[in-house]
Amino acid sequence: MFVFTLYIGVEPFYNMDMLAYMAIVQKMDGKSDVGQIHENTYQLAEESLSPDQFTELSTGTAYRKHLWQNPESFNEQLAFYVIKPLYLLSVFSFYKSGFNLLFATVLPSLVSYFLIALLVLYWLNRLIRSPWLCTWLSIFIMVSVPLVELGKSSAPDAISTLFLLLGCYLFVERTSLWSSSLFFILAIATRPDSIILILLLFLLPFMGKWSKKVSPLALLLCMGIFFLAYLIPQLFLEDVSWTTLFHHAFIDRVLYPLSDPPTLSASAYLEVISENLVPQGYFTRMTLMVIVLFAGMVGWRRVKTRDYNFFNWSFNELFMLIIILTIIIRFFLFPAFLGRFMAPFLLLAGILFVKEVFPLLEAGFSSQDIPIRKRAEKREQPFH
Repeated sequence: MFVFTLYIGVEPFYNMDMLAYMAIVQKMDGKSDVGQIHENTYQLAEESLSPDQFTELSTGTAYRKHLWQNPESFNEQLAFYVIKPLYLLSVFSFYKSGFNLLFATVLPSLVSYFLIALLVLYWLNRLIRSPWLCTWLSIFIMVSVPLVELGKSSAPDAISTLFLLLGCYLFVERTSLWSSSLFFILAIATRPDSIILILLLFLLPFMGKWSKKVSPLALLLCMGIFFLAYLIPQLFLEDVSWTTLFHHAFIDRVLYPLSDPPTLSASAYLEVISENLVPQGYFTRMTLMVIVLFAGMVGWRRVKTRDYNFFNWSFNELFMLIIILTIIIRFFLFPAFLGRFMAPFLLLAGILFVKEVFPLLEAGFSSQDIPIRKRAEKREQPFH
């Protein structure tokens, strides 16, 4: 996986987001002249990219050409990206360490990709007895298209996925409330929309026997901290409204989101939702994969136990349901599902499926009860 990480790092996926992050890092480094930052950003991109790549980023569309020719408009676009402070700090750190600014936008993703591979291997090793099967399954997951896209992008998605996965591992396997909360806070500071899955996940301990393991006050305190982690960057940094972001992404590019913000009508919003609620939009292959894993896991357990009462669902089943609810909520807020957006949902769904199904396979379906490996299941351990 280390060699493969180096391989995908040779040809990263450079997109328009990269230019914005490069400009913000220059501001963090003390530069303030808008025209100079704009010139430095595009000049460095032209020197580092192939002619075809630079042409695509600078004049590929009318919108990109406008940003290339108008420093003030380009500067206002930075408001869409400045609310991801942890990713920007990591890019800034690599840049100040001597790396090329353009490549510094990809390095956090590459490092996170490799660490995600180690975490997936470690987690699956707790669930699968065969080390060879565990190893090859981990490699198969990590070389899939959504995960490779995650590692090659100049975006905060890989770091956010790493923190989200670490938090979920500690929450599920270690039942550690505070240490998992720390990584969840870091995930929100990297990608604010991570808060959707995290808040829904923190509803689980209120259900069934989990309610005896953790104080409701502690859970509410953690959820309040998550809200603060989400709100503070948006209060102190130059942020744009959700209306402007939605209009910019799905209706028409906003050239001046701060000085001339657009309005979003209910009819325009519903039109965007209806246009994306089709097989090539919302029901992407990755979303369908999560639904198939969910249906397979829940269906098998229900048939095996002959217990169809929703209130008797296991923690893993409820967690999988929360993943699907998160995908649905996210769709209505931002109906775009790139591979790197869906990567954390696919990873978690796959691990939960393995956690629920592999004990059955290893036991040879010999028992009417669902066998769970003691070292992989910590349900009886109290939260701490």
